[in-house]
Amino acid sequence: MKSSRSVIRMSDVAGELGLSRVTVSAVLNDRYRKAGISDDTAAKVKAAAREMGYFRNDLAMAMKSGKNQVIGAIVSNLANGWVGRILSGILQGTQESEYLIKLEEVSGREAEEAALSRLIGQRVAGVLCCNLHPEKPFIESLAKAAEGYSMPVVSVASNLDLPGTRIASDDFAGSSNAVEFLWELGHRRIGYISGQEPFAWVRDRTVGFLDAFKKLGGEVCEDTVSLAPFDAKEFESLIFRILTKKRDRPTALLCINDQSAAICLRVARSLGIDVPGGLSVIGYESGIAEYTDPPLTTLEQPFQEMGRRCVEEMLACISNGRGRGSSDGEARILLPLSFHERGSTGPLESR
Repeated sequence: MKSSRSVIRMSDVAGELGLSRVTVSAVLNDRYRKAGISDDTAAKVKAAAREMGYFRNDLAMAMKSGKNQVIGAIVSNLANGWVGRILSGILQGTQESEYLIKLEEVSGREAEEAALSRLIGQRVAGVLCCNLHPEKPFIESLAKAAEGYSMPVVSVASNLDLPGTRIASDDFAGSSNAVEFLWELGHRRIGYISGQEPFAWVRDRTVGFLDAFKKLGGEVCEDTVSLAPFDAKEFESLIFRILTKKRDRPTALLCINDQSAAICLRVARSLGIDVPGGLSVIGYESGIAEYTDPPLTTLEQPFQEMGRRCVEEMLACISNGRGRGSSDGEARILLPLSFHERGSTGPLESR
């Protein structure tokens, strides 16, 4: 079964099978059950379309409906490994749907506004935001666009002030679980190494640590939480000061990420501190935990699942007509972390 036409149209499939174009359209646009068309007829139409080389004209459909079968994604710092894993989950989610992804990598307000303008110009069906921490003017622009164009917004690992549904890992619970684990090992002088950036996940991890430590009876002092910029040299200097304290040096450290935890291991080794005999260290998983010496005990974030869930929420918003990103979808969905015990933690040894 072949056609001499270079471009196969829906009418060609209908003519080949002796069916109406309306019937073929209903099948190829997955509306045939609502139209009362049998599964057998639908199977024949789909088989003929495949054999003839028919592909649906999404552009024509977009012109009719005013909406494109494309979801826009605004992403910051695509080179970051965990961002790539979230995007992998997003792509897996869209591959199982009828939608494509239009990716825009941004850095700064000008790039953010330009990306949003391009996506709206293409009348995308919705906007996904990943690792996006914009300032207030862009947040207002995005909320206004979402409202004006009935366009759902879903964000993942991003600013909590963005409109729409927000997906994140449950970092508060993750830090709490880590503190409880160290406490059960006998540690009472537990420190937390954090970053200075005012991101929601930084705050949640810090608050989760403090909340659990206080509930367990830990003594919170000036040095319990230590802050440093996300810079390797700054982290190393900070950890060196912590581990060379003459009194009340921590016996365990929870770190904001695996990179800082790896620096802890390096500094401890340079000072002759045994890990885990003299110091237990926990990080937040970034893909290096199994390759440090000793391997890091770590909290693993479900990055790919976060990406897939982001798409699920977007498709639900599109399907349900919840296009107003500033109201109907305002919810925060937290996904649990996995705890992996490795060689960098152990029971408190007497000194």
